[in-house]
Amino acid sequence: MNVVQLFPISVCIDKIPVDSDTKEYLKNQKYSKILYNGFPNGLISEDKSILDLDGCKQLKEQIQEKINDCVLNYYHVDFDGNFYIHRSWTIIHQPGNWSHAHSHNNSIVSGVYYLDCFPDSGAIKFYKPEGYLNNLSTGTISFQYNEHHEHNSETWSIVPKSGTTMLFPSKLKHSVDTNNSNETRMCLAFDVFVEGALRGDKQQDLVSLTLEKNWLLSRRENMYTKADLHRIISSHQQLEDEA
Repeated sequence: MNVVQLFPISVCIDKIPVDSDTKEYLKNQKYSKILYNGFPNGLISEDKSILDLDGCKQLKEQIQEKINDCVLNYYHVDFDGNFYIHRSWTIIHQPGNWSHAHSHNNSIVSGVYYLDCFPDSGAIKFYKPEGYLNNLSTGTISFQYNEHHEHNSETWSIVPKSGTTMLFPSKLKHSVDTNNSNETRMCLAFDVFVEGALRGDKQQDLVSLTLEKNWLLSRRENMYTKADLHRIISSHQQLEDEA
């Protein structure tokens, strides 16, 4: 039997060797406690543009290469512009820490790079989008399966290793399992946006997207504000058909 997999949701996995100097540089940055329901649940870097630091220049270039490979050589996006990292931060999960299910707003591609992880330090779990019926379930009838694989599961976990990079659509919900090891897990997360000319369905259609990077990320709050979002300008231009 031949099977054609239609409309998959892809997670692009690759590897960047961990540089010990860069890892120590990131460990020595300032961190704040992550609180979940009032209880400590890991540490997050205070700098939410951490890849822009001088000590991360080489790592940022390496991650950018993986992004370009994913969007241009895998997705084959026809785009006169750039996919660029507009947010980046590091997360430290000590034994017992975990991350709740979430997705990333105001972003197109999200990714994670693992600087330190160990057996039982926690897999990343992805969740099938609500209403995405890629198997025999109908929404009112749900089946049980005697063997699970990527095409009949509601969730899928991937166990990373140090140096693993993952890229996925920002809207894809994901969580991180509990760190059941005796070691500290450390990763670097990032979000990717675009600037440039987006082509429409017709050759004469063009959408020009221009972003002012200095206000796209609020340095004070390290997140988008309503005022920021209102300043994102998307202009649509219908080009004349010269034919």
